[in-house]
Amino acid sequence: MATYFSAVQRRVLKFIWIPVLIYLAFYLPADIHQRDFYLSTVNQLDYVSNVLFVLPFSFAIGYEFLMRNKYRELIILVLIALAGSLLIEFEFFFRFKAKSHSYGLNSLLLALFVNFQLLIVRAYLLGGPQIWQRALTGLAVTYFTATLSSHIFTLTSPFHISAFWLREVITLPFRILFPVLYFTGLFLADNLFSEEGYLEKLKSKLERISSKEYLVLYLFLSLVCLFGATAFGYQLGMLFSKFGGRGSFLAGHYSIFVVIIFLLSYAMVCAAAGYLLRNVVISRMNTIGSDNGWLYVLHYSVLLNIIPVIVWSNAASVHKTEEENAVFYLTKTPSSIGMVIMCVGTVCAFATGFYILSAMSHAAGGYILGFSAICLFNTFLHPMLRKFKDAVYGILILNTISVLLLALAARGEDAYVGSMLMTIYLSFYVLIEVFHPSLEEYQLPEETFDVDKNPGEVSF
Repeated sequence: MATYFSAVQRRVLKFIWIPVLIYLAFYLPADIHQRDFYLSTVNQLDYVSNVLFVLPFSFAIGYEFLMRNKYRELIILVLIALAGSLLIEFEFFFRFKAKSHSYGLNSLLLALFVNFQLLIVRAYLLGGPQIWQRALTGLAVTYFTATLSSHIFTLTSPFHISAFWLREVITLPFRILFPVLYFTGLFLADNLFSEEGYLEKLKSKLERISSKEYLVLYLFLSLVCLFGATAFGYQLGMLFSKFGGRGSFLAGHYSIFVVIIFLLSYAMVCAAAGYLLRNVVISRMNTIGSDNGWLYVLHYSVLLNIIPVIVWSNAASVHKTEEENAVFYLTKTPSSIGMVIMCVGTVCAFATGFYILSAMSHAAGGYILGFSAICLFNTFLHPMLRKFKDAVYGILILNTISVLLLALAARGEDAYVGSMLMTIYLSFYVLIEVFHPSLEEYQLPEETFDVDKNPGEVSF
């Protein structure tokens, strides 16, 4: 059963550990050299480590052609990638020597141009239709998703004072996952133009999905959500610094135009990744015929998501067609987790609002009072979740406002604002699927229509 990737693409992803090892072989020595270099040197640039950090991409990019047994094309692509990487490094060294450290619009355009040229050559060497469209879409997907793995340092900032090897154990596994993000995103972009109806397939919750494709897509999308949220919060903090007139170290290294571009790009990446993640998880749930709402909700938790992924990846496929998936989705038994969410949400919202209001009453500024009021108002919305769909949107809006108030109170210095906003966004898909699951009309096979209901309406 293959839905999202071709046979060749599945083979490339099956042996993705090869470029991962290439990254490990370069990144670990680079980290060690960088540590030793800055222990004895200040106000200078570590040229060796910078080169080691860019070289693995130049070699790993040819891995796809290795799996396709196209060795001449592999050499061509690697040489072009090396030339592009050296050009970007030269621009960086030039800015450092000129004492103009700011990553401005010209630097961003150069990086985009180099990556676009690489993808154009790749598309040409592979052949097929719509070369320019595939390259442009591939650039949009890969540049703003694959590079997200570099934001592991922002996510793990509380560990910055830890020992070197502890930091390596925490961060290195995520950083060397770059090839997984790159090739998965690249194949999704390719298939949008090479396979008819692929966009509708991505938008559907009724696709039959195998355990291997489910694992690959879940890993890809969950990592994009995790690092995308961190990257968004990182850029949001720099935007606050720019407009607040505070010359922070981070803000000083990026121009305002680049910050805004990255902020908007990461916001779109997070929105798309969350939407596709919901569709992949629901499609797998329908394929294996699981009506366990607890396992669905756990897919959106950090660490605990290992449990449902293991269970669902080892479950046998039950349904053979999209029509069977639709019938199952419309008739599945409601989960008990809905009542738990309402009760826990009500108690937590009230306790949080009451605690903040009482504990900080001596310094209750406008932001604190607003945050407390939102928490207390959420107390009344949670019991309405099952009966009113608008309650889901109300909770989503109020929680977003509360996080923005928190960001304003912290002046954008909270590194986890992006993660909190992403949690709120993903919670929308949790609440809407638990309390008000429905199918769009274009997804609903005709034989599942009920004359007494509107198409797409689900009742339990």
